[in-house]
Amino acid sequence: MKRRTFLFIGCIMLAIPIFLLRFRPVLPRNIVSIQTNVESIEKKIEIRREFLNGTEMIYSAPKIETVESQVRKSSNIGESHIFLTIGEQELELVPYVNENVSLFDIEIIVKEVNQKLKVKTSYRDKVTNQVKNVTIE
Repeated sequence: MKRRTFLFIGCIMLAIPIFLLRFRPVLPRNIVSIQTNVESIEKKIEIRREFLNGTEMIYSAPKIETVESQVRKSSNIGESHIFLTIGEQELELVPYVNENVSLFDIEIIVKEVNQKLKVKTSYRDKVTNQVKNVTIE
């Protein structure tokens, strides 16, 4: 009986750390990741965060290419929105970002298909996880 009890307790003690490691939440790293299916796409790309008291550029480049970039810590405070601009077309990437959010990840996948851009965007912070698909002419 004692042997079974020790075996049972040992299994539980082994299972709990494995469960916690497997299902622990992944925290955002403050990264903007852009991926393309070609070497580069000749369209300007910008990601900006608009606060009530100003705008902050998160990422800007003259052409779209695969890159991973660290986001600077924001100097502005308050609720905000995040916008993505590709060429002349603007998309509201995240309609509401809580004022307490300072760490977030943005992933943008751009595929050029038949002279159109298929864009998949994902935004993740500690609370929110949003995915959008858009086609740009």
